This record gives sequence, structure tokens and C-alpha cells, in this order.
Amino acid sequence: MVTLADNQPVSVVIPHYEAHHTLARAIESVLNQTILPAEIIVIDDASSPASQRAAKTIVSSIDMVETHFETFGVNSGPAAARNAGWNLAKQPFLGFLASAETRDPDSPSDGGRPLRCCRARGGCDHEFYGCSQTG
Repeated sequence: MVTLADNQPVSVVIPHYEAHHTLARAIESVLNQTILPAEIIVIDDASSPASQRAAKTIVSSIDMVETHFETFGVNSGPAAARNAGWNLAKQPFLGFLASAETRDPDSPSDGGRPLRCCRARGGCDHEFYGCSQTG
């Protein structure tokens, strides 16, 4: 059984806009990684109230990792949502995932791939590390 103490020092940021129907699958793919992140941050980019409620319900159902759900009052685009998640991140490594994406470490043939991340503090400079910190 995986416990919070087993999680890696990684924050996964998922920007979300009117995509609650794919958000659960995206989060599930993160939770199915060989090594779990310490936290998942979902930033809602001013979706409709119904979509916000659905996304918040999905995020609040997660108990394997720490979660955060934040909403924007005005649609600001995915870059602003990613930046907001970056600012909320508590971990030294960051991974980004769109709400319509999935990561599956065991199925590269279907387009899935292990989540990749970069150092959260000091900038990425395109130097990426495996979230498991083994790559």
C-alpha cells in the first residue's frame, strides 16, 4: 500500500477549463504512476459553475496525495493557470499535465508516457528530470 510518506517531492499542476469530463482520467493517470507525486494542484480557469463543481468534486475525492483546487474569476488562459499552480506548489519538482492528457508509464504505444517534471525553484531552463528522480 502506498502512503503519503512514500510520495516523491513533486507537485503536478493541471490547468482546467470546462473539461471536467476528462479531468478525472487525467488525474487517474497521475495516480497510476509507478511513483506518486506529493501533491496535485488543479487550477480552474473560470469554468462554468457546473464544471467547477464537478471538478471540485473530482479533486476532493482524492485521498492518495495532497490536493489543491483553485478557481479564477476571469478566464486567463492555460499559461496563467499553470503559473498560478507553480506559485502554489510546495514541492521542489513540478510536473504539468493538461486536463485532457493522460500519462501511462506502461503503455507508450498508445501515446501515453511517464510524467516528466522540472525543478520548481530556479527555473526549468528546459532541463527536465523524471518525476521519479531516477532519470
